Amino acid sequence: MYKQITYLFLLLVLTKFSFSQENSGIVHSNYAPTNSVLINPSSIGDSKVYWEINLIGASAFIDNNYVYSPNFSILSALRSSEPLDEPIDNFKPGNKSAYVDVALHGPSFYLNLGKHAIGLTTQLRTVVDGRNIDANLSKFMYEGFKYFPQRGIEYSTANTKINTMTWGELGINYAYTFKQKSNNMYIGGISIKRLYGFSHLGINIKDATYTVPDTTNVQFSNIDAKYGFSSPSFNAGRGWGIDIGFTYKKTLEEVDAYIPYSKKSGCKKPDYLYKLGISLLDLGYISFNGDSYYGEIKESGTWGNYSNSNLDDNYNLYDAKILESFNSSTNVKNSYSAYLPTALSIQYDYNFQNGFYLNGTVVQNLSFFNQLGVNRQNLLAVTPRFELPRFEVALPLSLRRYTSPSFGLAFRFWNNLIIGSDRLGSLLFKGDTYGTDIYFNIKIAKLYTNKCRVKKSNRKFKNYRTNSCHFTPNRKWKKKKR
Repeated sequence: MYKQITYLFLLLVLTKFSFSQENSGIVHSNYAPTNSVLINPSSIGDSKVYWEINLIGASAFIDNNYVYSPNFSILSALRSSEPLDEPIDNFKPGNKSAYVDVALHGPSFYLNLGKHAIGLTTQLRTVVDGRNIDANLSKFMYEGFKYFPQRGIEYSTANTKINTMTWGELGINYAYTFKQKSNNMYIGGISIKRLYGFSHLGINIKDATYTVPDTTNVQFSNIDAKYGFSSPSFNAGRGWGIDIGFTYKKTLEEVDAYIPYSKKSGCKKPDYLYKLGISLLDLGYISFNGDSYYGEIKESGTWGNYSNSNLDDNYNLYDAKILESFNSSTNVKNSYSAYLPTALSIQYDYNFQNGFYLNGTVVQNLSFFNQLGVNRQNLLAVTPRFELPRFEVALPLSLRRYTSPSFGLAFRFWNNLIIGSDRLGSLLFKGDTYGTDIYFNIKIAKLYTNKCRVKKSNRKFKNYRTNSCHFTPNRKWKKKKR
């Protein structure tokens, strides 16, 4: 069993439970600003929530195109007492990839201040990113060097990148509605994040030709690569990150004098026909300089006695092993920078004016190969949703890496509980499972200011859909006269 999960272990090492891929089922909601700010910081500029506090949340996204669990779903695994089938590797020609994005969402808040909005976010994030891994190299990682059919054969790999990084974020969010004219509204937003690096381990292989002659040695006839790793600690590195966003709204009524949550605007909340957003996400880096090691490898070398190499206990011995194995190591130093998963995102949201919305979102990775650090997985998502002040349901349809389809389901109840998955099939239905996804948030929120609050009456039934900042009163809940 240990041999069969080696590949996954190498990619999940250091992944302690700590943001799912994009959480497409909830990040486009008009009633979840502490979630939507993660895809576009300008989204909080005209939210339908007056203030919101996220108490706790977590999310996990796992995806790869090489190792799968046959006839598996999480629900069936929880119900069954039978042992699970061992994972199987999909050994076919072509490059392999794996991606893990796990997060713990700490206390966060959002507050509307008229044309301004402010917020604070806290997160603990772990990302594992492996891409362009040659099929034969993937097989060695999965089976180990004892896999005889590949022994003594020369293989090559190029543009291979394997990185894992864990870090904490403390972010300040700000959005401003800088122009309102006729039926047009323009909002800009920014999030500035202080980053606390806890660990990083990565290698970028531009080109390599190698042979595995036996169970303990790897001979490189040619290699051009760079590596960096930092021993896990609470003070491994520091850095800065930034998100920048812009949103345009085509409103259903004129908004020249509109001020959110104000009696001057009649406590009304004008809706939009459609909105278009663009954002630059996770632009930044972490400088690792505590018990950290960096180097660049060229030409040739032999990594010998592999079975006795210990990668976990003493990182300086690992660095010494590299220097011993490759005489051409250059630019060796004890500090380096690892970059965040930078991406460009475009979002389009259409309002059918009956509670139904349709969102289309593209997320394109912008990280460069020559940088150490983690990348973002490309995504194309179309998400229909039904949205009310106290309830929401969404059905995200996604293309991960622009090639692998999946569908999901997400709910928001009473602005207090969010739960969802962008890969519902892996949770409920048995099949060849290459990954999974789940997320939740527990929060409290207020939809309106005290000045705009609906006054209490002697009505027998409270109308939860009614407040003058959002809706015209629903007459069917009026108490009937006898």
